[in-house]
Amino acid sequence: SDITMPDIDINSQTDGRQSNGSATWTVTTDQGTYTMTIKASTNPAFTSATDNFANYSGPTYGWSVDPTASAFGFSPAGPHIDSAYQHNGSACGTGPNTNGNCWNGLSTTARTIVDSEDAPVVLDLSTSFLTGSTTVSFRAEVGSAKVQAEETYQANITVTATAT
Repeated sequence: SDITMPDIDINSQTDGRQSNGSATWTVTTDQGTYTMTIKASTNPAFTSATDNFANYSGPTYGWSVDPTASAFGFSPAGPHIDSAYQHNGSACGTGPNTNGNCWNGLSTTARTIVDSEDAPVVLDLSTSFLTGSTTVSFRAEVGSAKVQAEETYQANITVTATAT
């Protein structure tokens, strides 16, 4: 899926120098369980001809970028989210919540974002298929004191689902 994120006003001196986008993937399998991974083709992931956004450092509950930095990251949400992205309302890696809010940076090494063995399984008894939709939110932010090149930035991201 192509994701187009709104422009960031990098000349603004206030908060809100961020842009958000998302994509949703639905997996249906009769193999019982599945995993989904995400990776970038470059490091850092979000680049232009002369500049880049650092890969967000996480997973962390909530999003925070230093005023002198810029970052690009993602947050998965859905019923089968890997335990690293489940949260208790204040920390990642714990608790039952799978609604996003745990942010991480992309890597050229695949990161598991869905592991249906880590979450309650909902099986369609009429078909014996396991179905799950995962929404991955993406965010880019330029800190209020960061000088960022005013260019077009791009990330090539691969999401892979595998029956296990």
